[in-house]
Amino acid sequence: MAVAPAPALDGFGTGVVEIGSSSLTVAIADTPELRSQGLRGVSDLGGLDGMLFVFDDPAPVWFTMQDTLIPLDLVVVSTEGRVVSVIGMVPCESKPCPLYPTGFTAAYTVEVPAGSASGVEIGATFSVKEG
Repeated sequence: MAVAPAPALDGFGTGVVEIGSSSLTVAIADTPELRSQGLRGVSDLGGLDGMLFVFDDPAPVWFTMQDTLIPLDLVVVSTEGRVVSVIGMVPCESKPCPLYPTGFTAAYTVEVPAGSASGVEIGATFSVKEG
């Protein structure tokens, strides 16, 4: 059964990822435009667990929480398919907004509501199952 994203996420595809033994249904940001939009303006994920960012050219990247309404955990995944970092991010309350660097070359990142990645271990395996 397909999970419906919140209306604010219209235009994003959905898929399933596995991080360690956890399976998450996510919106997929796999173009520059979708990555730039991310979870800006989203207060409710609907039936989704988070958002997957897919990078065509893996590199260290920086995230901002400008216009993002909910605190998030950012799970950073290496080109080897392993979690290399988990970063807590809070909505930006004044400009300029702080930047959150991944600190590592990222092939993927996954944003989930704050606290949702508390059990994710560095070195955990990552895979895209559907989407």
